[in-house]
Amino acid sequence: MASYKVEPLSRDELDETLRSYVCSTCWGELSFKFIDGKRYAICPMCGEETVGYTSRSYAEYQRQQSEHEVIEAEHNLRKIMNLRKTQSTEKNLQDLGYGNNRQI
Repeated sequence: MASYKVEPLSRDELDETLRSYVCSTCWGELSFKFIDGKRYAICPMCGEETVGYTSRSYAEYQRQQSEHEVIEAEHNLRKIMNLRKTQSTEKNLQDLGYGNNRQI
């Protein structure tokens, strides 16, 4: 028998959770599980390790912030390391001494 870290939900709570929330760990979509007469909102990726939920709006905001930070970091690295913008990231890494076999 599965032992979940999240509490079972009423039908209304389940509907609202599936519509408005995502997994708090991986921000993945939630799905419905019906076990021993109880309803659960569980992340298919995290399974029994689903520990909670976070709002879709918060997850989307954080994704947008992360995308902005990546663009800003790439711009700053190109500037301080004198990398060429028209060159691929892989080529720039190769020029910095990271060979094709090396993982970052």
